[in-house]
Amino acid sequence: MEIIEEAPSTPTSPPKSPRRKAQPPSSSGRKKQFAVSTKWEAEAAANGGTTRDFHRFFCCCAERLGNMFVFCKRPDGSPIVIAGPCWPFCCFVTVPLILGACGAVSYWLIIRENSALPLWVSYIYFPVLGFVLAALFGVSCTDPGLMERVTDEEAGEGGWFWNEQVGSYRPPGALYCRECGVLIQDYDHLCPWTGTGIGRKNMLAFKIFLVGINILCYFSVTLIIIALLQGLVIGE
Repeated sequence: MEIIEEAPSTPTSPPKSPRRKAQPPSSSGRKKQFAVSTKWEAEAAANGGTTRDFHRFFCCCAERLGNMFVFCKRPDGSPIVIAGPCWPFCCFVTVPLILGACGAVSYWLIIRENSALPLWVSYIYFPVLGFVLAALFGVSCTDPGLMERVTDEEAGEGGWFWNEQVGSYRPPGALYCRECGVLIQDYDHLCPWTGTGIGRKNMLAFKIFLVGINILCYFSVTLIIIALLQGLVIGE
């Protein structure tokens, strides 16, 4: 299930300020300031730097960026391990569904002593399962493409658009995700199954996950059909 969320951005410019030379977003020796929701920043500042919601009970060790949760980052502030706003759905629905279904198939059809399937099936099935879980982690826990905040007027003159929600210029293709509360480069949609927004940096992992989960589903259904057919033949 994919929910597309695109918050409108206005081409209007911010209040005029003295012109200064635009700096590249990733200049060395400077901690990155990401384009997060100005509304969230105001609420966090009013609450002493924290956001009062249920996430703080489960992600108390994570740094908040809008509705994203950074567990590990580089010295310049770039996220290494980051979770999205729908992480509960991913943890308590997506992962249990995958493990539960595959666990049932494994127990009843593959690893039982009287299994009708050959042993080599397990050498294919379990690596495919591990591959799918690794791909899911690659989507859910990596940076989807967070954009840095750019307020230099030269960016607007270069074809970028002003985004009021984050108080920053954005390039074409970068959109504000209302659920994530951040500006994401080449934002595509919010995927609750993976728990995060899909953008430039995790799009490849997302496509790999889709291919992998389909292969795993078809593989499991094929094993069930084969087991049923063998049972019918034995019964005859």
